[in-house]
Amino acid sequence: MLLKRLSVRLEAFQLPLTKALSKAGSLGLGGVEFDAAGELSPEELSQTGRRHLRHAIRSQELNFTGIGFLSRHGFEEIDRLERRVSQAVKVLALAAELGAPVVVGQLGTIPTDDDSPAALAFHDAVTRLAREAERLGTRYAASIGPNQPSELADLFAKTGGFGLAVAYDPALLLVRGEDAYGGVRTLHDHLASIRLKDAVRSGIAVSGYREVPLGEGEVDWESFLGALEEVNYQGSLTLAPDQQGGGPDAVAASAAFVQRLI
Repeated sequence: MLLKRLSVRLEAFQLPLTKALSKAGSLGLGGVEFDAAGELSPEELSQTGRRHLRHAIRSQELNFTGIGFLSRHGFEEIDRLERRVSQAVKVLALAAELGAPVVVGQLGTIPTDDDSPAALAFHDAVTRLAREAERLGTRYAASIGPNQPSELADLFAKTGGFGLAVAYDPALLLVRGEDAYGGVRTLHDHLASIRLKDAVRSGIAVSGYREVPLGEGEVDWESFLGALEEVNYQGSLTLAPDQQGGGPDAVAASAAFVQRLI
């Protein structure tokens, strides 16, 4: 059932961890994703804490669908690059231990000058990350970010292997004026997480767009889900609103919207 593939970022509930897990379970969702930050960071989450977290997830009949890796900068930034790569590897190891299939994080802007120091450092970093993810049996699912699907596809072809993938955000592509549905076909071999968000273009917002509830934005969800079916996507679909767009009622409404589509 598609509903059992529906997941949610726990942070979207804007509730303490235990209450957020309970809410996710009560909505009948299949899984949860959380950010590896604060008490849930690899450094803070002890072995006892990890056992308790696994038990709490199982008690709600949920699965881990992903872990978020938060970083202010991408891998094109040379400053403190090794520190970012090291931290990303720690989150990949945490994901492998907890049974989460993907780590969702940014890559940054893919450098276009292949011979520049930044480009060489970037490609070395992401190749190492891809190999480590593959060794651990996980995937690093890169957010679309500023890159086009074709640019990501080219990068994945260069790095090779299974470890590097994409967390696909159709809303972001559409508000940038790109083909979010065709992008599914371009990246079909590399889709590891689908981010369920909706948005509209806005000249008022600094970003050029603003997030809105599912079904009220520019994404044609029937067409998008049809594109996923066309490429036989079998991964999770994750409700991933921005912090300001969440809350229990908003998550419940988004889950109900998706359920009406299936």
